[in-house]
Amino acid sequence: MKKILIIGGASQGKTEFAVKHFNEFVNVQESLIDKNSIKNISNGDNDKIFDTKYQKLYNGIFLDDFHLIMKNMLENNVDYQQFVTELTNVDGWLVISNEIGSGIVPIDKKDRLWREQTGRMLTKIASQADEVYRVFSGIPQKIK
Repeated sequence: MKKILIIGGASQGKTEFAVKHFNEFVNVQESLIDKNSIKNISNGDNDKIFDTKYQKLYNGIFLDDFHLIMKNMLENNVDYQQFVTELTNVDGWLVISNEIGSGIVPIDKKDRLWREQTGRMLTKIASQADEVYRVFSGIPQKIK
């Protein structure tokens, strides 16, 4: 299976693009979130970490709102670097994230850390991806 990263701004059509073009990962009818299928790196507190919309597992790992998962991991002192290492070692995955590195630098120290570490982890994910797409106004652009 492929390893795919989709990035873009908020509400730009990233999930819709994934659903339309990568149905080997996404079953739109499937709404079960199996939080225990991902290795238990959060010491059993997966509910706090994976509290995001659309996140599903189906024939590989499908993570939407990765930027929010990162925020949850930082707030709960979860080893997000280990999480990303384990994620990128899985045979097939599709990760969707908002691009939060452009724009105004947050005033709050925690938000700056979140912004920086999310960017670093997305860089690591992109380096392991077979394909990377940026979606802007519903139009995907393959960048890798």
